[in-house]
Parts: sequence; C-alpha cells; structure tokens
Amino acid sequence: MAGGIIVPIVEKRIFEFSFLGNSASQDVVLHPALDVGAWYRARLVVLVHQYSATSGSFDVLAQHTFPSELDRQEFVISGSNFLALTLASTPNLQSVTGTDPQAYLKILLRATQGTGGDALYGEFSVYAVLRDV
Repeated sequence: MAGGIIVPIVEKRIFEFSFLGNSASQDVVLHPALDVGAWYRARLVVLVHQYSATSGSFDVLAQHTFPSELDRQEFVISGSNFLALTLASTPNLQSVTGTDPQAYLKILLRATQGTGGDALYGEFSVYAVLRDV
C-alpha cells in the first residue's frame, strides 16, 4: 500500500513586489529545508488566490539542499532547480512533480519584475505532497 503526506508550506499569504525596478528579482524562502529523504515523489501544489502581474512573474522553486549541524553556511544546488513552477492567473490550482529528491528541499518564491513600477502582486498557498511511490 502506497503512503504519503501533505505538508503545508504557506497558508494563503500576500506577496507584493510592485516596488521592484526594471528586470529585478527577489527570492523569498518559504521553507529552508523540507525533509524529503524518506519520499520518492515530491509535488509542489500552489493555490493562486489572487494574481496581478502587468509585466512580471512569480515562480515557485525547489532546490536541493543539505543543512549541516557542523557548519552554519547554506549548502544548496542553486544552479538548477529540482522543481520549478511559473504561476499564472486566478483562480487556479497549479502543480509540478519530480521523483527521487535528495534529502532536503529549499522552497522559494521568486518574484521577477518586467518594468519598474508595474503591478506585481499575488496571494498564494503552497503545499508539498510527498509520496513513497
């Protein structure tokens, strides 16, 4: 029998980045190290409650990381994302799945502005669905 869990990462939160300048981006860490070592399949599920992006975009990313009790610096594979999901209009349910994640996943929201001063606003809920098959 297959098993799994649903992990709430963010419950309906407002993200406002209209202040960003031309082509600027900003990352928000939603979860620094989600323990996925016991799971084979990882799915990010995003509920898009509100969304307004004139020329920018929002992405939810999962990067492999491995925190160390012996060294406080961050160990993360940042050059490539294990999971990446570009969010779209509301109301919407979006998801992306990957298999065989490493021990931990760092979950990020990346806001990227197109033209400075344009609307870049969203309200999102984020969940991880972890399964052993």
